Amino acid sequence: MDDWFLYGDLYGKLFGRLKYFALPNEKFAIRPAAGFFDCFVTAPLFGHLWIIEAALTLSLLIGAFFIIKTLRRNNASGAGFFMCIVCLFPVGLEATYWIAAATRVCYAMLFIGAAIYALDIYLETYSLRAFSLYAALGMISVCFYEPAIVMYILLAVFIMRSRRNRQIRAALIALAAHIAVIGLYYALNAGSGEIESRGGIVDGNIIEHTMLDTAFQS
Repeated sequence: MDDWFLYGDLYGKLFGRLKYFALPNEKFAIRPAAGFFDCFVTAPLFGHLWIIEAALTLSLLIGAFFIIKTLRRNNASGAGFFMCIVCLFPVGLEATYWIAAATRVCYAMLFIGAAIYALDIYLETYSLRAFSLYAALGMISVCFYEPAIVMYILLAVFIMRSRRNRQIRAALIALAAHIAVIGLYYALNAGSGEIESRGGIVDGNIIEHTMLDTAFQS
């Protein structure tokens, strides 16, 4: 029902209206890439959501493949376990069949996987094309989902530490730029949009804020 309301009604009405992505953001205070996919990819295909389901499933699998391949290239153990976590927990349902959630998870996995693979190729070959892909894909990666930002940063830093060479400086600058841009976007939109509370900054007692949030959810 959530998907039906979002893509059949709400996002369908926003299709083609780029003003909702202006700063400060009128509708999508956080997760700009996810909002863009919602309005310009999923909503137009509302009558054929099986296409979106297939795209999400492939995105999850391909993203996991790129991450595992990159980790193995850097002699990281546990890649198979990572695949199990991604694809089987929690039984893969929310990550693939609840579209409103899956667009934040699966597409993020795809872009993160492609970004760190391009980063690894760049640090190995010093290819300008690989660096350009890393810079572009990394920027998109941090625009989907907050946990994806953390995952992307951790994986990128791991690859850089593993491939220590004279090209790391440029990769670090690109990573810092990604963090700075999405951080600025969140800051500019902290007081706007329909779900701005998720992107706001806690300026009071953190423990008290957490207790209030827990009470609200219960």
